[in-house]
Amino acid sequence: MRTLHQAARDYLGFFELRATEYGLAWRPLDGSPPELKRIVRLAHGDYMPDDHRYRFIVEALKAIADCDDPERVRVTVDEDPAGLTGWLHSKINRLHYMTRAMTRTAPCDSLELLSTAQRIEREEVLEVVLGELRYMLGK
Repeated sequence: MRTLHQAARDYLGFFELRATEYGLAWRPLDGSPPELKRIVRLAHGDYMPDDHRYRFIVEALKAIADCDDPERVRVTVDEDPAGLTGWLHSKINRLHYMTRAMTRTAPCDSLELLSTAQRIEREEVLEVVLGELRYMLGK
C-alpha cells in the first residue's frame, strides 16, 4: 500500500520551475494526474493562479515526503524580510492573514507579524495537501 511519503514524492515529480512575468515559479506539468490537479485547485482556494501558493504546495509535498511522521510535519516561513513583504504585496487579500496573525499572537515587531501571517497561509496549504493525500489513500 502506498504511503503518504510515497504519494508526496510521486506528486513532486509532476512540478517544474517555469518562467513567469515575476521570475521562476513552480507549475504542474501538462498531463499531471487529476488527483494532483484537485490538490492544486483546493490548495489555491481563491488565489488561482498564484506563484506563492504553488510554491507552498511544492514545499508542503516536500515536507510530507521528508518527514518520518506526517502528524509532525511543520511549515517554514520565508526568513528574508523582502520575501515576506513580496508575499504580502502579491495579493491584496493576503492582508487578512495579518489580521489573523495579530489575533493569534502578540507580535513584538512587524517582522514577527509578517512571519506569523505567512505561517498561517502555509499551514492552511499544508492542511489541504495532507488532507487530500490522506483522502486519496483512504487514510
